[in-house]
Amino acid sequence: MSAEIFHRILIADDGSPDGERAAEVAVSLGARLHAEVILLGVVELPNIQAEGEGLPLEDPSTTRRRMEERFERFLRLGRARGISMMVEIVEGRPSEQIRKRAQIDCVDLVIVGRRKISGIRRWFEGSTSESLLRECNCSVLVAR
Repeated sequence: MSAEIFHRILIADDGSPDGERAAEVAVSLGARLHAEVILLGVVELPNIQAEGEGLPLEDPSTTRRRMEERFERFLRLGRARGISMMVEIVEGRPSEQIRKRAQIDCVDLVIVGRRKISGIRRWFEGSTSESLLRECNCSVLVAR
């Protein structure tokens, strides 16, 4: 497989440290491949399963503001490296939003981080990276 097949890369970031790692990998890869990079932030709405596990429920507007600040840093980094970049922040189920955006923009590669979630939460919600590996119509890279 030649590197030239990756013309458009979608970074999916949920605001977590693993999402930040995925963004770092994608910006680096985008620069090396001279690929267009789409930075997609997905704000997951609070859910009952997370609350039941004792996870903090953050206001979506707070998550969005934090993402916007982080994305601004990645935009500056990408532009400094000559990468064509665009940003979008959406709300919803991460795997659905990522697949939808990848299909709309004819993305060649999706890059996501891999969060460690509990067995109960994985059972209720499933793993975003695992879902994308099974259902995405393009290549998927899981950054650790």
